[in-house]
Amino acid sequence: MGGYLSDTHWAIAGWRLIFFINLPIGMVTLWATHRYVTETKGNHGSKFDYVGVLILTLALVCLIYPLTQGREAGWPWWSILMIILSLVLFVYFMYDQKKKLLTNKNPLIDVRLFEIKDFNIGLIAVLFHFMLHTSYLLLSAVYLQNGLKISALLSGLYFIFPGILFIFSSLIASKLIVRFGKKVLQVGVILLAISFLLQVQLWKPGVDRWIIIVLMGVWGLGNGLVLPSLLNIVLKSVPAEHAGAAAGIYSTFQQTASALGISIIGGIFFYFSQESWQTAYKAGVIAILICVLLVGIMLYILPEEKGVEQKQK
Repeated sequence: MGGYLSDTHWAIAGWRLIFFINLPIGMVTLWATHRYVTETKGNHGSKFDYVGVLILTLALVCLIYPLTQGREAGWPWWSILMIILSLVLFVYFMYDQKKKLLTNKNPLIDVRLFEIKDFNIGLIAVLFHFMLHTSYLLLSAVYLQNGLKISALLSGLYFIFPGILFIFSSLIASKLIVRFGKKVLQVGVILLAISFLLQVQLWKPGVDRWIIIVLMGVWGLGNGLVLPSLLNIVLKSVPAEHAGAAAGIYSTFQQTASALGISIIGGIFFYFSQESWQTAYKAGVIAILICVLLVGIMLYILPEEKGVEQKQK
């Protein structure tokens, strides 16, 4: 749909129309939530940490906004100042959360979660994987159209095959991870690295369309083995009573990583696009491969969890 709508020109720019798909999905989700999700009892004795939300939001804005706008503006003084301010706010946020925890108040984040080694390693893996995942979606879409001169419609169609393989491998991974643990994710990381390395070598003007389809398929297959299972890896050592808070931290890391990937890796890509689109894609994919390597390292040092069959033995 995105590729088709990008070639249309109505009252609204075509590519923006794709966001309307969220309306029917959102309406169905609201109905299903009302119909099937059981209401949980609220804790009326506790207060929501609005101050913590404000501090964290300001810190994220001060970090992400200059990273996305600073490059195009030539890195003016305000962009550097905002990044420094974001670091100060993050430090103050952690101080604020620890103080509230010690005084028996309800902090936005239970900082004791960061004392769990597996949780920290998993969050770092999440950070780098979502940086590479979201930035790759941007880089590949732009490069297919500008670098390889493929139409927006055809470029969109190229994402169907990896999407199907993503669904297939994610379903398989949910079963295999019970037996083989983190090895499933490590195989996915290897497939991602192979796909990206071959793309740098083979995706040149005039490349056969089947090479594009196959390499994107390998990417979708590997991504399906990694991305959906990261949540399980992050939360596997978290006590049940802290699962909700840990999932919230995971979601925050995920969204922040996506923005960082677009701003940092996307910035590298567009910087080198002044030379050529092929050079830009190579530079961007090299940055993505560094993230792949870091995800692989985090999975390697993550303590091995025995599968169900091994535990039974």
